[in-house]
Amino acid sequence: GDGESTSIPGIQFFIDVDNADQGSQFYRYEWTDTHQVIVPHIKLYDYVFNQDGTAEVIPFSEDVKECYREGRFNELILATSTTSENGQLKEVPVSFISATRFDVTTTYSLEVTQRSISPEAYSYYRKLELFNESNGSLFDKQQGVLVGNVKSLDAPEEAVLGYFEVSGANSKRVFINPSDFNEEVQQYIRRPCSEYRQYNFEGSVSAFYQALDVDPENRGRESAIRSLYEIYDYNSFAGVISMAHRLCVDCRYRGSVGKPDYWP
Repeated sequence: GDGESTSIPGIQFFIDVDNADQGSQFYRYEWTDTHQVIVPHIKLYDYVFNQDGTAEVIPFSEDVKECYREGRFNELILATSTTSENGQLKEVPVSFISATRFDVTTTYSLEVTQRSISPEAYSYYRKLELFNESNGSLFDKQQGVLVGNVKSLDAPEEAVLGYFEVSGANSKRVFINPSDFNEEVQQYIRRPCSEYRQYNFEGSVSAFYQALDVDPENRGRESAIRSLYEIYDYNSFAGVISMAHRLCVDCRYRGSVGKPDYWP
């Protein structure tokens, strides 16, 4: 169309294999990734609503500064070196991660597993890949039957779904600083904590969320923006509450507390 592009940037990851397993020319790839999220504000206070509807500021003792979010592949990733004279694989596309998934990410990790599979397994997965091109992901409900190498001992004539595979596997994990990403992706990382300013608000929690300090004609819009905020500090002597975007206060919005064993 004539309008501006609305495509969202992201990161495409490729792998090169210089010494592919000479015992096989067919490969299947899997990946898992992990986002480390460390928020810039330490949450020391929260609030609860009293029976009369007023909000009471209370101390908050949980450590919600550092979290981790793990993801995994949901598609078939196949490659073959049958057309390569030296068995090398170059720029195999493994995963594309949208920039929207990187908001407030501090460190990113990707682990790729290469499985050496048989020609029969490759043929089966390739058919499954083509079969799913118009039906969604590998794990969506199938629209037909693709018979593998699994058979029923009680009813040999019965069509059984699935494929039993024994394969050799090699894995490698990398850790990436988001500052190495291009500027378009970095903007998504910085946005919640830079575009949404911090407030030191003199007044009650309810007054902040209702935007009672804003002109009535702008109050609705401002109240909607402030609904994204959370309290993280409180000066009881001055009656000032410190508020910031919730993604910059409580890491649990983008992960779970607890460092994985593989994280350095």
